[in-house]
Amino acid sequence: MVTMSIKIQDKNNIPKYKEMLEELINQKIEVGIFSDAGSEILMIANVNEYGCDIKVTPKMRAYLHSQGLHLKRTTKDIKIPERSFIRSGFEDRKKEIYKTAKKLLIRVLSLDIRTNQFFDLVGQYSVDQIQEYLTDLKEPSNHPMTISNKGSSNPLINTGKLRDSITYRVVRG
Repeated sequence: MVTMSIKIQDKNNIPKYKEMLEELINQKIEVGIFSDAGSEILMIANVNEYGCDIKVTPKMRAYLHSQGLHLKRTTKDIKIPERSFIRSGFEDRKKEIYKTAKKLLIRVLSLDIRTNQFFDLVGQYSVDQIQEYLTDLKEPSNHPMTISNKGSSNPLINTGKLRDSITYRVVRG
């Protein structure tokens, strides 16, 4: 007489999926330049993202004159144009970001990667896309004096610090 044993293994993944869904629902990715980057880089980011009008002071007028830039007497403000790189960068690249997020979400639901990996991968991919957009941005161009001073025509890259300050964080809520 031959005896055979059968082992039945019940793999209940419902608790895993419940935890995963709670993590996906209760967390979000924020991409940008955050306060830990420092006040100077935050100011530079804000001025470029939204543009800015700078009041011309006598001291500024004298400095610009000494550098060969002669303002008209009627010039009261210098306008730094908006060069949105975070909002416009996301808008321009959101198709690619969403496509990548969708592929990674399928991997989460297949239990191939964990939710924290999903958030990290999507966050870093978003940062990469916005940094690439910033690097490629050409308009509005810099003033010829600015190009001469920094030696580059790229309006948002001087030292690379602005681009390198773009990061992401995963937050609850």
